[in-house]
Amino acid sequence: MSKIYVCWNQIDEREECSGLYTFEDGTSKEGTSVNNNVASGCLEFEQSEESSYSCADNFLGLAETLKDKVWAKYEDKFADFSSEGKSIDYEYDEFEGYEHWNTEDCEKDIPVGPSHLDLKLIHESEELSFKFDLKSEDANGVGEYALNEWDSNTSSTQISGSVYNLDDISELIKHLTK
Repeated sequence: MSKIYVCWNQIDEREECSGLYTFEDGTSKEGTSVNNNVASGCLEFEQSEESSYSCADNFLGLAETLKDKVWAKYEDKFADFSSEGKSIDYEYDEFEGYEHWNTEDCEKDIPVGPSHLDLKLIHESEELSFKFDLKSEDANGVGEYALNEWDSNTSSTQISGSVYNLDDISELIKHLTK
């Protein structure tokens, strides 16, 4: 196996910002705003013991994370995800203009389970790709995943009617890396 991509389609993000509000009467006042964004992207993992700059970790680190379901250790990699603005909450209701100065803090609400996990198995000249797609989640955000065969056109076909949880996928990764 050479690469595993763990992907999220939606991570809620809140950026606390400071800036200068101007009002119709010509006055101005320092204040804050909150940018509400949605981020998406993939973390890349590789088999080697030492992960490269572009990879979040190696396969054993991923297997441990799938078991404990704590993604915070990859927080710096989540910062590279693409982000799209949803809304802005302003401190004041009626103002003429707002000049954004800087972002003080950015909080991400990373779901317990990713949207999908893509596994690429490479042996000699043969490549086989599988995708675990999120099928359902319980109230705690713990998901069940369907195993799909994935072709180069990014279309997928479900292999069986079975579903897997993150612990199952963790064990599979450990088995494949022995």
